[in-house]
Amino acid sequence: THDRLKYTAIRGHQGREIDYTEELAMLDDVESLIDHLDVLLTFGTMSATTREAVLDRVVNERFDLDRVRIAVQVIVTSPEFSVL
Repeated sequence: THDRLKYTAIRGHQGREIDYTEELAMLDDVESLIDHLDVLLTFGTMSATTREAVLDRVVNERFDLDRVRIAVQVIVTSPEFSVL
């Protein structure tokens, strides 16, 4: 299941690519991006541990789209996302 979620975060669902336009616009302030994804994907329940994991992964990515995809990928495989 987690592998399927990771794949969907990167490639979309049933051939439909995910539109990350809004999230890409937030990359100047990564904390805002994480806050946005926290509300969107975990209803504001993201732990400090998950937040730090997202931040660590995002700052190490070179390309903007990859940064957003990795942030989503880390969140959808987190315990906070899984319990919803």
